[in-house]
Amino acid sequence: IENIALENNPRPLHELMQDNVQYWVTTDNQLLHIKFPAKVDRNGQYEHIGPYFNMPSTGLDIPTLQKAKAQFELVALDDEAGCPNSAVKCSHDFFAALFAFFDEVESRQLREL
Repeated sequence: IENIALENNPRPLHELMQDNVQYWVTTDNQLLHIKFPAKVDRNGQYEHIGPYFNMPSTGLDIPTLQKAKAQFELVALDDEAGCPNSAVKCSHDFFAALFAFFDEVESRQLREL
């Protein structure tokens, strides 16, 4: 958490990405990468995997692959995943912290309006 820039986050990274999506960056202005245990919810409301991966079967088409996109919905691990209890706890703790973090950022952004 100490590597996450507290000011001006999230924000578009026009110089790095050619889109208007808001990205999280580190204190040294690098794209934020977070690793945590989770599972993909293949039936989630926001999951869009299938339509994007209907690629042509004509072989490796690099320009088409460069345009491929997928949207994954992640959920915390549960006891049914067959994972160690420590991984399940870490997953739940991460999601709780993530939701608290987003609530704080959203509250800050609303105050700035």
